[in-house]
This record gives sequence, C-alpha cells and structure tokens, in this order.
Amino acid sequence: MKKRFNIITAIIVSLFILSCEKNAVQQIDYTPAGAFIRAYNFAVSGPTVNIYANDKKMTAIGSTTGIEAAAGISAYGVFPTTNSYLNLTTVGDVVFKAKVSSTATTNANIETTVLPTNVVAGKYYSFYTSGIYDATAKTTSSFILEDNFPSIDTAVSYVRLVNTISNAANGFNLVAVNTTTAEVINIAAATAYKAGSAFVKVPNGVYNLTAVSVNTPANITITRAAVSFSKGLVYTIAARGSTTTTSTLALDLTRNR
Repeated sequence: MKKRFNIITAIIVSLFILSCEKNAVQQIDYTPAGAFIRAYNFAVSGPTVNIYANDKKMTAIGSTTGIEAAAGISAYGVFPTTNSYLNLTTVGDVVFKAKVSSTATTNANIETTVLPTNVVAGKYYSFYTSGIYDATAKTTSSFILEDNFPSIDTAVSYVRLVNTISNAANGFNLVAVNTTTAEVINIAAATAYKAGSAFVKVPNGVYNLTAVSVNTPANITITRAAVSFSKGLVYTIAARGSTTTTSTLALDLTRNR
C-alpha cells in the first residue's frame, strides 16, 4: 500500500512540474532572419516605380488582371504607408533598384536607379530615390540610411531630418516652434544631401516647422505648419524637391515607429 502511495505521489509531482513548465514565461532571444526596409520615391519629376531587393519585388501593388499592375510608388509616395517596414528575406550584399512597371505605358521595365549596399539582419533602413529625374537618361539618384532608433521613451517623441534635395549643396537645418508655448527646438543643424540627422527628443505637442538651406546660392526656406508630434513615437521629416523650382519644395512627415 505504501509503495502504491509513493508511485501515485511521484506521478502527481511530475504532472505538477510539467504543468509549471508549460505555463512558465519563456525568454526567447533571437535575431530576425532579415533586415527591415521602407521605400520613398522622392526624386523630383520621377516616374512611378517599384522597388526591388536584388530581383525580388518589394512593393506589392495589387492587380486584378493576373499581370503586373501599371501602378507603383508614385512621385513623393512611401511604401509601406502604414508606419511599418518590409522584412527582407536576405541580408549582406543587396542591390536595391527602382524600376518602372513592365505594363506601364511609358518606359516599361526601365531601371531608374541601382544601389548596391550591405544590410544587417534585425536592423531598419530607409531607401530613397532622390535628386531630380533625368528624363533623357531616365535615371535618378538614390541612397539608403540606417534608421538608428532611440530607446522607447513614452514621455516624448523623437524627430530627425533627412535631406533628399540634391541642389542644396550645404544642406538644410530644421527648427520646430511649439504653437502653444512658443518653445523653440533645434532638431537638426545643416544636414547634407543624402544624409540624416540624429533623432532628437521633442515634447508632445503641435509645431510649426522651418528648414533653411545654407547659401544655395541664397538661403531657401521651407515651412510646414501645425505638425503634431505624439509622445512615444518616432518621426522623420524629409526635405524634398528642387531649389530651382520652389513649388516642388516640401517637408514630408513620416512616422517611423
């Protein structure tokens, strides 16, 4: 009888241990298999394009015909648009391309820019077509930036400046003025073409933004009013357009996180 009691006790203890292990919180540390990428089609007067990583199309534009859609990322468009990134399946040496759709009525299959680069698993990147589209050569410039996100801070937002304007040789700065308190925050000093500033803490609120170029040959000013920055979130302000055609100049607001 005692032997039987010991066996039953052992079974109950074993089941209890298994139950605890099953319901325990598991700590899983891993690096994602690929890098994360977001694409911006910011070349002035550039065509609608799709973005490829090597020969894999990243921009999934829907089609109801069974063939590639003529649409892609339009001028000044972003993909994906929902504050998210695409997870690449490859890392290391990757060739990014901007390419006109195979079913476009003009310049079908033309590669407007090709950018070899190296990407690392688990890191975030922003790919930009930039500068001014060359309608003769059918090309644009491009660059890629690593998005070095700061640690999450739920008390403030973070903001940076990216400069995609090729004919502002000495770059643009960025200043934000709180519309309620009049507090002035210098988000970025003069930031060169194809460069991005560091992310800067900005208190929650609504701001008027001003970016000024440095002697290009004369100072050029771009403004954007009533921009909301929410605490806990991360944003990029991209200066885009051409200083020779001021109607194209703008400050683009994109939420990164």
